Amino acid sequence: MVIDSHTHIFDQGVLNDYLAKHPTDAFICIKFIKDFCGGAFEGRDQDIDHFISSTPNVYLVEGIDFEVNVLEQIEEIGIKMESTDKIKGIKLYPGYQHFFPYNERVLPVYVFAHEQNIPVILHSGAIYQFENSQAQLQYVNPVHVDEAATRYPETKFIITHFGFPYIMETAMVLNKNDNVFADISGILDEDTYDVFKQDMKKVLKYYPGITNQILFGTDFIGNDTYLNEVGLYVKLVEELFEDEETRQSIFYKTAQKVFNISDRS
Repeated sequence: MVIDSHTHIFDQGVLNDYLAKHPTDAFICIKFIKDFCGGAFEGRDQDIDHFISSTPNVYLVEGIDFEVNVLEQIEEIGIKMESTDKIKGIKLYPGYQHFFPYNERVLPVYVFAHEQNIPVILHSGAIYQFENSQAQLQYVNPVHVDEAATRYPETKFIITHFGFPYIMETAMVLNKNDNVFADISGILDEDTYDVFKQDMKKVLKYYPGITNQILFGTDFIGNDTYLNEVGLYVKLVEELFEDEETRQSIFYKTAQKVFNISDRS
């Protein structure tokens, strides 16, 4: 069984593109906030709610827009959750919207996520460079997740992209906080695979106990984008972890726990 914990699969065509690359059992699809990346992905998730509701084993992560009323957005998500079991998380974009994860305005999100037993996903690490980008790197260092995770130990947090290139910092945060997890999405291509694999070997030498906090993910968004890789992520897990139990943990067991997904195998 495999659960992809970080995708942007917004319609059947993109799902078919993914499945042609690797058979996967369930997908966590992250919704973009309005005007994300200057509207670079505008319209891609226009009909996402209908697609998610009508497609088995595809689940939704709602985005919270820091620049508008956060409490109202939480209320709207709560109402939606009363009529569906497909909403499995909330995504925040600190680097793009200029706030640290411990900003007072987003703290109610953590309380709500704990009450609903869903994780809060924080974009961390490298940012997508788009025209006239105002994104700032000071907000994406994963070390800042530590304060939020420490203050809200019952809330589950996910650091995206293993915080790349701050991967040692990510491992340090995971090692300290049992309620923090990290996916390995949005990093790999043929040119960087071997380097990243060696970097992760170093990380795991220093922090061997974090394997049950790592999530399989790809950031797949379609063959027409640069985020179109799947096989390299499967290969990375298989080559980094020889123990079958550890592989199962990364491929699906930890995701089942974090996203509250039942075993459908």
